[in-house]
Amino acid sequence: MEWVGGETGSQKIVEMTELCLPFFWEHQLQSLNNPAAMKKQLLPLSRIKRMMKENHEIQVLQMRIGGGAPLLFSKACELFMMEVTFRAWLHAEMSNRQTIEADDIIGGVSQVSAYHFLLNVVQRRLPFNK
Repeated sequence: MEWVGGETGSQKIVEMTELCLPFFWEHQLQSLNNPAAMKKQLLPLSRIKRMMKENHEIQVLQMRIGGGAPLLFSKACELFMMEVTFRAWLHAEMSNRQTIEADDIIGGVSQVSAYHFLLNVVQRRLPFNK
């Protein structure tokens, strides 16, 4: 994909993200409306349940976890990971690369203020930062 004009790299990425994300979310919404797709879990439910049970607030209140809660939490995690990966992929594409690198993840996360909490985690855990 080649860009024309005097735009900077970050402006191009933001513009490309704004163009592509509505299609991404439209596709995700269509898949959520498909009952067969909703039953297919990519993350192991036993680990999701264990994470939910380890939550301090659930332990203190001695709350029980309903049958649908782990499924919903699993789907939310999947969507979150897909969006972060999609944003990182857009960064890689704009750099004419086919492999997502740490800088692409950081760039994708930095575009969304709600994801800024991940910047410290990503930068701290990746030993190959430039």
